[in-house]
Amino acid sequence: MTFYSRSELRIELMNSRLRTGYGMYSNFWVSASPNYTLNVDRGHGNISLEDTFGMDFYAGYRFLTYDNGDINNASLIGHGGWWYRGCSYCGTVNLNGQYITPGTRNYPYEHAAVFYYSFDLYFSLKETKMMFRRI
Repeated sequence: MTFYSRSELRIELMNSRLRTGYGMYSNFWVSASPNYTLNVDRGHGNISLEDTFGMDFYAGYRFLTYDNGDINNASLIGHGGWWYRGCSYCGTVNLNGQYITPGTRNYPYEHAAVFYYSFDLYFSLKETKMMFRRI
């Protein structure tokens, strides 16, 4: 849906204290199967969008699932498919992780919860949305 046309990505987050945040990323697209490589430019918004903490940290990486390309078990540890960069513990965002009580941390695997590090550290988020539109 994004491979053949120019799109932008919007992420909306809500933590356990009902604080909200968003990020907008231009030039968003995901490559065709089987890799589903993420391509996204640096974004803007009120969540941290630095290349070491935002979605563009994962630009150029393929989407990993337990049954497709995950040789390091990142998707098993991270409890879901994501652009793990080859390991679940080297991530700063996991919006497909395990949903646990919002505001808690998943010990010993903090990277397994639904989190966005620069928004609320490794605390599990209450709500997340990923939306895209053609531009």
